[in-house]
Amino acid sequence: MPDKMSTKNRLHKAQLDDVTLSDVALNKAQQLRAAAEARVIPRLANEPSVHSKQEMLHELQVHQIELEMQNEELQRNHIALEKANKRYVALYEFAPVSYLTLTREGLVTEINISGASLLGEHRKKLLGSPFSRYICPEQADRWHLYLKHVLETGEAPHLELKLQLKDGAIAHVVIKAELNDTDEESVVLLTLIDITERKSDEINLKHANRAYAALSEVNKDMVRSNNEHEFLQVVCLDLINTCGYLMAWVGYVQHDAHKSIKVMAQAGNGESYLKAADITWANDEHGMGPSGMAIRSGVPQVCQNLTTEAQFLPWRDNAIKQGYLSSISVPLVDWIETSKVFGLLTAYSSEINAFTQSEIDLLVELASDVTYGLHTLQTRLAHNLAVEKNNLQLVQLKKGLEGTVQAICRMVEMRDPYTAGHQTRIALLASAIALKIGLSDDKITAIRFASELHDLGKIQVPAEILSKPGKLSAIEHTLINIHPQAGYDVLKDIDFPWPIAEMVLQHHERLDGSGYPQGLKGDEIMLEARIISVADVVEAMISHRPYRAGLGLEAALDEIITKRGSHFDPQVVDACVSLFREQAFSF
Repeated sequence: MPDKMSTKNRLHKAQLDDVTLSDVALNKAQQLRAAAEARVIPRLANEPSVHSKQEMLHELQVHQIELEMQNEELQRNHIALEKANKRYVALYEFAPVSYLTLTREGLVTEINISGASLLGEHRKKLLGSPFSRYICPEQADRWHLYLKHVLETGEAPHLELKLQLKDGAIAHVVIKAELNDTDEESVVLLTLIDITERKSDEINLKHANRAYAALSEVNKDMVRSNNEHEFLQVVCLDLINTCGYLMAWVGYVQHDAHKSIKVMAQAGNGESYLKAADITWANDEHGMGPSGMAIRSGVPQVCQNLTTEAQFLPWRDNAIKQGYLSSISVPLVDWIETSKVFGLLTAYSSEINAFTQSEIDLLVELASDVTYGLHTLQTRLAHNLAVEKNNLQLVQLKKGLEGTVQAICRMVEMRDPYTAGHQTRIALLASAIALKIGLSDDKITAIRFASELHDLGKIQVPAEILSKPGKLSAIEHTLINIHPQAGYDVLKDIDFPWPIAEMVLQHHERLDGSGYPQGLKGDEIMLEARIISVADVVEAMISHRPYRAGLGLEAALDEIITKRGSHFDPQVVDACVSLFREQAFSF
């Protein structure tokens, strides 16, 4: 930049050098002529001889040739001077920067073509006018302080200014000024470099970045929001916080007689403005604004200057009071039915020409993401409602299942009053053991149901055998021992979510294969069945039976400890003993 700033001075110096060379040549020619005259005139006065005249004539001829040669040199220098001057004028006038000469009062006395083109005025109109008339009013004080500094110190550093051109456009320039005292009256030499395009690129980048930031936040809001109102509200807040807009709102199309637009969410300083605006999408005065046009056309509507746009006339005064100077309204198009506009997203800025094309494109993309987010949110809410309904039905089914199982238990107990409560108590102990060894809630539920149904097969055993007070015969034992298979046969065709029938079938199996009805061994026996078998033995030994009194807790625990590893699963036995002896479990 310093090279550009000094170009005018270098051009001026080059022109002065060319002028100096021409002056030297002219002076030399004049000196030669004077010397020739001084030599010829005295000889003419003394009436020279013929020989002297011939010598004089020869000398005059020589001097004539010298003068002709000097004249030719002078002409060449003159042509070179004209060419240098044309080069100077071309470089000065059409330089890529603007050159101005100002008086100490700031009046323009000279300006190149580039400068006149920048300011958008004819050069003649610029001469004599104050340079300050082209400076934006809000920066006038900066310019006057800068000029004062130049006059006091002789020069000043670079300064960025905004110029208001004849056509109303704004130009951004960098200026450099210095005081020139070489003339009779000191003048200010001013250089202007147009940086409007660079500033425009910076503004576009800034606007694109803030729109990208808003877009990113909206995408995050899709995941975080729990309902439609919350989502739309945070979208408006994102536009205020990341883009710096004064106000943003989302409205939904209403198909009433008034063709109104219902405000669904709003953020910023505009609640009172929206209440008084009465914005519609009808074909009347209040529907011909940007919002109504965006809904009817399905195309974004941008007002870059609300103070001059005719379509904003009904709302102009209130908008200016709020500080709004530009706005954008983007239609919200249905995600499925793409020809249907169901709402709009509107934002207001405090700047004129606030919405660059890149920002408009990103806001259109943001609106598309909003509609997708609404569709996704509605789908998610519908899914959640369906899941909630299904869960409620599952709870009801579970309650129904539990009621059915308990009804079956009561039927079995009615046939064997001495074992009343036996299945319920086993279910409590088996569930506690399952919890102790760390089984999942789902498995614990399965064990509880299987425990309550484990003696279902006894409905096939005659009641007199079940309640017989004396010792059972071998045949009677055989009849009782079929109850696991009988229970299995009843349950096997019921579509439980767990293998309840298999648990009932295996609850009398033992690890060493001595159990019944299949004589399974070790891991062939389901863990759930192994838990039920331990709980069954403990509860049966503690409780009274028609043929004996209860044997007590310690006898029951000794039984399972003694047969730990042979009949019963060691892990299950240890958990059961711990429940009674360490955690004071009781039925």
